[in-house]
This record gives sequence, structure tokens and C-alpha cells, in this order.
Amino acid sequence: MASNSIFKNFRESLNSWLINVAGVSLTDISNKDPFSNKFNIFLFASLMAMLTAFLTLFVIGKFQLVRLYMVHLFNYLPFQLVLTNVASLHKTRNVLKNKRKERRP
Repeated sequence: MASNSIFKNFRESLNSWLINVAGVSLTDISNKDPFSNKFNIFLFASLMAMLTAFLTLFVIGKFQLVRLYMVHLFNYLPFQLVLTNVASLHKTRNVLKNKRKERRP
């Protein structure tokens, strides 16, 4: 029941915001044609533009956050030690391969 009251409060706050900003309510949006005189094409286009801008900024921010995380991951000392150990193992393996080649008749 608590989630029902949260959604009810959210709906009321969204409804009051829409009435103050755009002059329409949620019931107008759900009951009217989007291209009617109360809910006109300009409001519809502006709402779609705001949604698109928000989603674009969210996606850009998410990629920036992933890039920032990867930079910190590669600068993290234990990770560098692991890379150094792997590189030294490959070097050791190559040295052993070369010694085996030298021993062959």
C-alpha cells in the first residue's frame, strides 16, 4: 500500500507541474487527442524534445562514467602488477622457447 501512495503523490505532483507549466492536466492528456486545441502540437513536440534531450544526456553521461571507471581501473596498482606479471611470464616463456630452439640439433 505504501507504493500506491508514492505513485499517487508522484501523479499529483506531476499533474500540478503540468498544469502550471503547460496548462494541461494528466486527464487532459489521457482523454484528449494530442493535436486538439488544449494539448497542441507545440506542447507535444516540446515534451518529446525534452525527453530526447534527457535520454541523450543520460546515455552520454553513462559512457563518460564507464570511460572514467576504465581509466581508474587501468591506473589501479594491483591491476598494473598483474599486467607486469603477465608480461614477465610471456618474456620468460619466450626465453625458454629460444633456449629449446638452440638445443635442437
